[in-house]
Amino acid sequence: MTAAAPSPEIAAVAEVRRWLKRAPVRALLEVAARLGYVARALVYLSVGIIALLAAADLTPSARGVTQAVAAWAAWPLGQVLIGATAFGLIGFALWRALQSLFDADGHGMCPKALAIRVGQGLSGIVHAALAFSLFDVMDGLEDVAEGESGAAAAAQTLLSIPYGDILLIAVGAAVFAMGLANIGQALFQDFKKRLDCEGPACAFAVGFARFGYIGRALAFAPVGFFLMEAGLDARADRAMSLGESLEVVEAQPFGSLILGFAALGLLAFGLFALMEARFRRMQVPKIAFSGVAIETA
Repeated sequence: MTAAAPSPEIAAVAEVRRWLKRAPVRALLEVAARLGYVARALVYLSVGIIALLAAADLTPSARGVTQAVAAWAAWPLGQVLIGATAFGLIGFALWRALQSLFDADGHGMCPKALAIRVGQGLSGIVHAALAFSLFDVMDGLEDVAEGESGAAAAAQTLLSIPYGDILLIAVGAAVFAMGLANIGQALFQDFKKRLDCEGPACAFAVGFARFGYIGRALAFAPVGFFLMEAGLDARADRAMSLGESLEVVEAQPFGSLILGFAALGLLAFGLFALMEARFRRMQVPKIAFSGVAIETA
């Protein structure tokens, strides 16, 4: 008598167990990285939705990351979702560390590759800081609801030290340059090479990526501009967060159209991050810690 085939759910659980048994550390690191992409997607989708509503005059103003995430607290299990997103961003920061320090993507050591890896390292630091700020959000939702002052506070800290104005200008210039660099990535980056997909799924992923990177440029370049302005004028109140910068953009001629376009780009980037969570090729590099090696396969 032929035994009945296991249900798809049981087969899936068995496959996961075999996967963890073969390479538990590598598997867990990959899971953490993929969940990190999901968390990144949730953040961008939240900011993009609120910005789109602001462009359509359906909500008073655009919001930055912390305010957008704080809005989740009104949902059932919202605090749990905020905490899960924070942990996911830590996983993404860990993946960025593997990319930057251990060359998980195999870029090499040429000048262009080192520049890419430095950028990945900075991205990891930013996402780690964002993760810990979300833990703070869980403890101070009322303060977050009153407005975002993180950019001005950070600018004031820099301005209070010797040559702080120069440092603030340099930080602003770096943010502005990275914002504009998103346009170059949108136009010239080969997004398919690191995705394990074919056909329509891959075409959608590439389309979301190209539009998403343009949206990121429109959203983040103004942040860098206002940081530079704060350094040049030595006035911390000139520095603006992402949400505040989007509000200024909306106040310009045709600002609602620009904000709407940026919002759609942020939504597209969030969708691309979700597709990366599913399709991105990942190879955890071999790392030795106290004689214990994490193998790539």
